[in-house]
Amino acid sequence: QNIKSVIFISSISVFGLQDQIITEQSIRKPDNYYGFSKKICEDIIYETLKDKRYIILRPTNIFSEDRSTMIGNLLHKLVLSEPFE
Repeated sequence: QNIKSVIFISSISVFGLQDQIITEQSIRKPDNYYGFSKKICEDIIYETLKDKRYIILRPTNIFSEDRSTMIGNLLHKLVLSEPFE
């Protein structure tokens, strides 16, 4: 109840393999257990955090601490407890 906001790092795997360009409006239809588990987590966030601020990131690049990527920069700031936008 005291959560102000959540950042969840999901995966593009929630969309499965599709023959068209994937957008936020695409149907999430995972084709493996990894994508299915990420979809379940996203569904929980959608249902339980309706009145909270949340962001679901679905990076297509490999997760790393490389600060030249958005995810790497976010990770760096989280590790150092620095604010971010």
